Amino acid sequence: EDHYVRVITDQGSSLIRMRLSDAIDELAAWDGVQTHRSWWVARQGIDAVSRKGRTAEIRLKGSDMIVPVSRSGLARLKEKSWL
Repeated sequence: EDHYVRVITDQGSSLIRMRLSDAIDELAAWDGVQTHRSWWVARQGIDAVSRKGRTAEIRLKGSDMIVPVSRSGLARLKEKSWL
């Protein structure tokens, strides 16, 4: 969303003006991973991870929202044993 980060929680969503890289730095203490160039997901927000061949996707808890997982994101998920 240009120079904004959309934050989605179980309480709703909002836009915050900052770079995604800065937001990820702020979340260093949280158990999460950048799954795609424009997505970061906290482990507690994951409902399911599904794999389709060489790709994967994440379904968020409490919604039908699907988060894309890039090849490098897939490697990060494997490193954290989330698959």
